[in-house]
Amino acid sequence: MDEDQLPLAIEALLFSSGRELSVREIAEKLSCDEKSVKKALRKLVQRYKKTQTSIEIGKAGTRYVMRLKAEYVGMAIPVAMPELEKDEIKTLALIAFYQPVKQSMLAKMVGSGVYAHIDKLRNAELINLKKSGATYTLTTTRKFLVYFGIPSTKKEEIRKWIASKVGIVIKEEPQREGAQ
Repeated sequence: MDEDQLPLAIEALLFSSGRELSVREIAEKLSCDEKSVKKALRKLVQRYKKTQTSIEIGKAGTRYVMRLKAEYVGMAIPVAMPELEKDEIKTLALIAFYQPVKQSMLAKMVGSGVYAHIDKLRNAELINLKKSGATYTLTTTRKFLVYFGIPSTKKEEIRKWIASKVGIVIKEEPQREGAQ
């Protein structure tokens, strides 16, 4: 594949996949070397930055994804995810903000309706559940990060992103007793 066609082929893969792809995955799918893919990705990222569009080629960890720019996510949510109710989105935001969070703690914060929310969010592949004693520990998935255009996989960066979207200021948490 020639140098001019490779960015277009990568763009097609990212658009069609609906998920993040690693440089290796892209190289394998297009039968080319990783160095060429990295170079083409840089071109593609720059092209999207120069063009007035609501879409960007971004990174989720070490993977690339085609997604909405952060400033357009809020207006797209009502039509992009109509199956989630407002309360379910609030539950998802709490999970993302406090992750890893125990389901029992979330139930205390939200009420018993949280169990139906969790079931729906798990079916939408936006959260993971891990058995933790008599309850579950909840975390968000990569699909959550990609869908909402969150540029980091780090818990603290996700918290800051959510806080900025809902207009809250995160104060430093006091050191817990026995914590170092």
